[in-house]
Amino acid sequence: MKTSSFVLFMTLIVSMPVQAQDSWGRKLGEVLGELPLADYYRSATSFNDVHWVNDAQLREANVLYKISASSNVNVRAAATTDSAVISSLPANSLVQILSKRPFEPWFKVQLAGGTEGFIHESLLVRVE
Repeated sequence: MKTSSFVLFMTLIVSMPVQAQDSWGRKLGEVLGELPLADYYRSATSFNDVHWVNDAQLREANVLYKISASSNVNVRAAATTDSAVISSLPANSLVQILSKRPFEPWFKVQLAGGTEGFIHESLLVRVE
């Protein structure tokens, strides 16, 4: 009888010590959280408490990030460094997150004046 890979994988995890299960569980959660599911995005609220939101819900939630770089950051017309620079923001400027695609390192943002553009994720931190 043939056992599926998933069942075998889960059997191995369950037989591991608790600390190893926690580590594997977190890694599995990270992988599953990055799966591209249409226009939905992962929003982790705590360990093993993940829900999905679409662009409209993300806009409504008014999720704010701030510029974490120590110098000005370029806001681009598209999600690539090859695209035109449409604005530049100083450190600690706030932007509203409009969308983020899984496996892509760019956030679509809205600036205080209403301009929309893209900023690389490495240049932003969430405002708590």
